[in-house]
Amino acid sequence: MKNNFFSEDDDMRPFVVKKMNLPPAHADKDSDKQENKREPEDHSYNEDSRQRIIEEHVYEIPTQRRKSMFRSAKPLLISILSAITIGVILGFIVLRMGAGGTGATNNIEASQTPSPTNSTTGAAGEEEDSSSTTSPIELVELQAYVLQAGVYSERDNTDEVVSTFESHGYAPVVWEKDRQFYVFTHLFAAEEQAKEVVEDMEKSELETYAKSWITENRTVDMSEEEGVFIQEFVETWNETVEKHSNQETDVIALWEQLVEEIPEEEGVLEPLTTYVTTEIEEAEMAIEMDELLLNTWILYEQIGE
Repeated sequence: MKNNFFSEDDDMRPFVVKKMNLPPAHADKDSDKQENKREPEDHSYNEDSRQRIIEEHVYEIPTQRRKSMFRSAKPLLISILSAITIGVILGFIVLRMGAGGTGATNNIEASQTPSPTNSTTGAAGEEEDSSSTTSPIELVELQAYVLQAGVYSERDNTDEVVSTFESHGYAPVVWEKDRQFYVFTHLFAAEEQAKEVVEDMEKSELETYAKSWITENRTVDMSEEEGVFIQEFVETWNETVEKHSNQETDVIALWEQLVEEIPEEEGVLEPLTTYVTTEIEEAEMAIEMDELLLNTWILYEQIGE
């Protein structure tokens, strides 16, 4: 019997198989089995990858950043440490210099610093030169009786009285002391001798009066040779005053001998020694001896001023 659903020209193959290309029935079962086999996938690889990514982001990256920061700060740390080291070294050197300096510095300073006294020569063993060193020397007081012709507050006021005494053959001396100007004409060892001359001058209408005059003790720095000379000067001066008061005439020899004792380096004694050297030969008369004694007395008081 002819099938009403198919024509003669139609292909007699099953329509479902041709048109839909369906798999056979057993194919569904095989596919189900394959899907069931794929379901339990191995996730161990994914877990390891995830752990590695976490570690890289959480641990490895900050470590790299710290290394990078240390590298950038390394030059600064080196500079700070170098500055501290240099500062410590310089500070140590400065402390050493303050405490006495290095050997080379001390040698230079020692060579440039003059010695306070002349050193002795090592090879010859010579003694220290006493003329170049000074020490305090006592200038003892000198005392005598003088005839005073007047005292004035200004030196110009002494001109008149000086001229008056010079016109009578005397040689008055002006002595400035304590802002006063004293006019002296004679000096004696004893007051009685001075008063006798005062009476003689009154006869010539020259007013004077006798008084004691003294210069006090003091010390002056001078060399040993100058100290020896000044002692000889004091002895010569006192002996001359005594002999001159007694009208003895051999006093010039004392001063001539004193001139020979003048030290080569006079120092503070130069004004005194210069006057004695230039004036001693001219002091031959008694009145001129008064002038010599008074002037050397003034210069003695001015030593070291």
